[in-house]
Amino acid sequence: MQELEIKLTVDDEPDFCFRGYLIAQAENDGSIFSLYKTESNKYVCHKIVRKTFREYRPVKIEIKHSACVIKEANKGSIIEFFGFCSLAKKLYDGANIDATRKIE
Repeated sequence: MQELEIKLTVDDEPDFCFRGYLIAQAENDGSIFSLYKTESNKYVCHKIVRKTFREYRPVKIEIKHSACVIKEANKGSIIEFFGFCSLAKKLYDGANIDATRKIE
């Protein structure tokens, strides 16, 4: 994969800038979950979550950007960041991350 210079917006802290590539991305209703790998083999998780509050007039829209850096391939940390919503599960499918619970 070709590495690119990537800059991600993060609310309430410095933005992230790194060289790397996109592993997987999932979108739904204006929200975007993305997983990147850096040239130094770190993983960057990034969420853009859009919430619409229709009870307000005019309609209120809130957009939140958050991110984290994971220093090694640790699927538990990736799952902890994104959680188990349908958008996260779509991202896991694209990234080949098994987030299922095994029952014996």
